[in-house]
Amino acid sequence: MINLGKLTIKSRLAGGLGIIIAFMVVLIIIGIWSLKNINNRLEEIIKINNTKIQLAQAILSNVRTIDGGVLIAAIENDSVRAESKRKAILDTRVAFKKNVEQLEKLEDTKKG
Repeated sequence: MINLGKLTIKSRLAGGLGIIIAFMVVLIIIGIWSLKNINNRLEEIIKINNTKIQLAQAILSNVRTIDGGVLIAAIENDSVRAESKRKAILDTRVAFKKNVEQLEKLEDTKKG
């Protein structure tokens, strides 16, 4: 065992400073590693959540289009215009189903 009383003040100060610097290096390495993990997780959250939001907005737009088309098709006296609205509604329903399926694929995790 080292007898600290026999060491010079210079040696004790240098040893203490060396220990402090070693702790700081360890803390810096842990901090950088933690920041990289946080950054990766945030990028994943942003990419997935932005896609979910875009799909949800597309679904909302599809529902609004279908709702308005059904109303117009129901009250339209002109059969040609009513039929074109029905076709637009069917096309929008296809897009709606596609968007819902894509959103369900994103939600297919344990956390949902």
